[in-house]
Amino acid sequence: MSILLNILLLYAAVLIGLQVLFFVSVFVMDPVKKTPLVHQPHISILIAARNEEQNIWNCLQSIIEMDYPHHKIEVLIGNDNSTDNTEKIVQQFIAQNTTKIPFIIYNITKQLGEAKAKANVLAHLAHQAKADFFLVTDADITVNKNWAKYIVNSFTEKTGIISGTTVMKNDRSVLQKYDWLYFSSLLKAISNFGIPVTAVGNNMAVKRDAYFATGGYEAIEFSITEDLALYKAIRKQGYKSLNLLDRETLNFTQATDKIPILFSQRKRWLVGAASLGLFTKITLFYYGIYPLCLILLSIINWKLGLLFFCIKYIIQSIHIIVLSRYLKQSYSYIQILVYEYIQIIFNLALAIYYILPIKYVWKEREY
Repeated sequence: MSILLNILLLYAAVLIGLQVLFFVSVFVMDPVKKTPLVHQPHISILIAARNEEQNIWNCLQSIIEMDYPHHKIEVLIGNDNSTDNTEKIVQQFIAQNTTKIPFIIYNITKQLGEAKAKANVLAHLAHQAKADFFLVTDADITVNKNWAKYIVNSFTEKTGIISGTTVMKNDRSVLQKYDWLYFSSLLKAISNFGIPVTAVGNNMAVKRDAYFATGGYEAIEFSITEDLALYKAIRKQGYKSLNLLDRETLNFTQATDKIPILFSQRKRWLVGAASLGLFTKITLFYYGIYPLCLILLSIINWKLGLLFFCIKYIIQSIHIIVLSRYLKQSYSYIQILVYEYIQIIFNLALAIYYILPIKYVWKEREY
């Protein structure tokens, strides 16, 4: 029992140390410097859409409202065999569009090479895009008015792919709201140490030459985390990557409102995480086994378990509060406390779901 207690105390010390390290990395030692907004190149915005009748109008409208020259934007929407009114709504939007931005919809019916699902849609759109910069987002996203100009101006000559930050646009789900916020900052913290992590597929910008240097999605082995697959392929070609965490490139998504879909989403992410670097995998593993270790420590010594919980909660809460203020996002002390408890229960359930032989269901497709 004493050996197990020592192991659990060591685990607790390391996890708390990681929390402090990541806080310092995000808020003290961020190497990214703001660049002058001197470039306004032509951009192609690529959107893969499948059964997004509830969201896509708002997504397209937010693009019109961006602070970027309309004559330098083209928007390509790939309709991925939607079974709802997605195509009809996009066509209505196009018919009512009075701006200089061309919105073009493509019905994707053929497979290119290795590409499937969203990767296949983006593969088709990339071949139709005319600009030297591809900005990729999802149909359930509303983009920041500053998104395009800031993410494009963050590129350097050697940068091939950039990822911004995405948060929930409402408070419907405490778990998802703070999860997206906190773990986006962890990706940023790890990348600040020069360790490659991943890009976020709903808030991503890619240089045209970097994308086609990989052969495109049709040449990349299919992955259910297509953004990570492209990120790794671009890095393999010698390009650098960048993860941004700022108000200017902050986009907004909808919370997943069905528990089975949420579990499938997180299981898909975990499968992708298995191909990340050693440090990132160890970090995610450490966070993932927190509920189990907390329970074991509390059973052996409830006072030490309570102390561990309180220290972790305080450090994590400070991180979320500082981050929320920096990004000008609302937060609640009660919500943050509730999030800590929900996170413990959810992660335990997710661990069970992950090991079960259940197929991933995403956008009504099984993988």
